[in-house]
Amino acid sequence: MSSTIAAIPGPLVVRRDRSRYVIIALLFLGWILGGIDRTVMNFAAVAISKDLGFNATQLGLMISAFFAGYMLMQIPGGMLADKYGPRKVLLIIVFVWSMFTGLTAVAAGLATMLVVRFMFGLGEGPFSPSAGKMISLTFDKKESAKAFSLMLSSSGIVMIVAPVFAGYMVPAVGWRNLFLIIGLAGIAVVVLYYLYLVPRIAQGTGQANQASKDHPTQYRHIFKVPMLWSLMIASFACYTLIWGFSAWMPSYLVKACGINIRAAGWLQSIPGFGTLLGLLGSGFIIDRLSERQNKYFVASAAVLCSFILYPMYQGRMSIPVLITIQTCVNLLTGYISIFLPALLIKKFPTHIVGSAMGTVLFAAQIGSFFAPFVMGMIVDAAGGRIGASFSYLFAMGVVLAISILTIQYDVEKSLPHLLEPKNA
Repeated sequence: MSSTIAAIPGPLVVRRDRSRYVIIALLFLGWILGGIDRTVMNFAAVAISKDLGFNATQLGLMISAFFAGYMLMQIPGGMLADKYGPRKVLLIIVFVWSMFTGLTAVAAGLATMLVVRFMFGLGEGPFSPSAGKMISLTFDKKESAKAFSLMLSSSGIVMIVAPVFAGYMVPAVGWRNLFLIIGLAGIAVVVLYYLYLVPRIAQGTGQANQASKDHPTQYRHIFKVPMLWSLMIASFACYTLIWGFSAWMPSYLVKACGINIRAAGWLQSIPGFGTLLGLLGSGFIIDRLSERQNKYFVASAAVLCSFILYPMYQGRMSIPVLITIQTCVNLLTGYISIFLPALLIKKFPTHIVGSAMGTVLFAAQIGSFFAPFVMGMIVDAAGGRIGASFSYLFAMGVVLAISILTIQYDVEKSLPHLLEPKNA
């Protein structure tokens, strides 16, 4: 793959019609599809570990295998979206990940499960940077946070619906059949994307290929922007919190609190309301606050996450308190997870948004990859005490706050030649 990123010439004139929200609705649907698979895996993990004889470390490795593939495709996915356009990339990757979701049903042991989940991650990896590229083409920068929050609010809906869905469907049809059903649903989404997912840009598309030759931007140049490094560290810590928490909570409820998987499903739907509120509210708040206000507000939310998580390390607590803690953490991390990509879309030139976002999300997925695995090792080292693993998440909350406070907004000063290219 070439390290040159295609530049889109001239100011983009965005058509202000309802078709923009068709784009958001389709991206929303794709995010739901991927989110359901990841959430179902967290609940199916109990049945999978029983059927295939996995210990806590192997279970964590199985969950992490998805994030390894997902992580590796963040940067290439963003570069592909910049070069070939987000529509082509999204069509291919949704088909690929749906195929490997279905193939999860045939996994017979740790080796095959790791391969299938890794390949599923490779398929889904380019979705986030490609979706970010689609939003940057379709919406003005001043509306980017709202558009991103509308798309990612699907994660909150997934967290409300998917745990109940998984809690009933895993015992009812078995985890193998369930992954096959989800894979078939993904093929239907591919058809919708083929028919309706088209970027709504009035000008600037016809000369894109020639512009990539006339105005090339080397990928390595974006690493000269201090903001990129701050966003990478913050995303690593934020996604560690999100996926470390969600990956181990079903097991925590079943093993530490002694409830069955269906009850765990209902309980895990409650924190989804916190996620939904954080994701939806963030887009409207971020677009209205100043840069300085956003920085200190988000850093304060990160510090609050750490303090809220600390009691989980202390030991067992009542289920109502536990669910309240998770709801609060989901609310805060939902807000932060919108702030980070929205800031990137606002500050980086449109023609490199896909590559920059892929780079930031690569760091995020390193956190997602290591969180379940590291927490699994901590659980084994602590003699099976799941609460000990939350010390890792507490530390990540502190790292998140510090990285946000280091954000510098002067992208133009760092790399003035990365400004949007102008027509000759």
